[in-house]
Amino acid sequence: MRYFKKGDTLIEVMLAFSVFAVVSISGLALMNSGISRAQSTLQLTMARNAIDSQAEALRYINSLAVAGSGSNDTGLWNTVTSSAVVSASDLSLCPSNRSQFPSSAFILGYDNGSRISRIDANGLNPATTFPRLIWRSEDDTNNLADKGSFVGAEGLWIEAVKGSGYYDFHIRACWAAPTGSSPTTLGTIVRLYDPR
Repeated sequence: MRYFKKGDTLIEVMLAFSVFAVVSISGLALMNSGISRAQSTLQLTMARNAIDSQAEALRYINSLAVAGSGSNDTGLWNTVTSSAVVSASDLSLCPSNRSQFPSSAFILGYDNGSRISRIDANGLNPATTFPRLIWRSEDDTNNLADKGSFVGAEGLWIEAVKGSGYYDFHIRACWAAPTGSSPTTLGTIVRLYDPR
């Protein structure tokens, strides 16, 4: 009597391998999608933080101008409002190079970590990864601990729009997110009343 060992046939092995490949590829695609969403969420959070910091700097400058409205203590407020326009640029604007930023655009930062300063459109660049403020230290390591000087921003800008007795500051951010073919844009408007 012959005795045959029973085993898997070639078709069964191929089927098992195919199922394993489909499950593996689906799992990798799901992980990749999750990582992209997490990165998009992180970039969105960082952009919102940058916008909020600009809004707070504007409010601070305005409060200094209100407190010193009877003196010559309104210099920074005058500088910030000097480039005010009648209407803001297109909300869908997402500059891909430096020359596409509105000429009235500016950004606020801290010189040497202590004093607020305004940088005009020449200090603005399109975002390479996400909207952010740029500092340069003495050794050009971009380390804030060295109290480096503020030099500009990437993908983040402010436009001042003059109203009747107030200014609307349009704070905008734009960057190419890892998911999607169109750029991600984010913005807010801060209305501050002129103390003059």
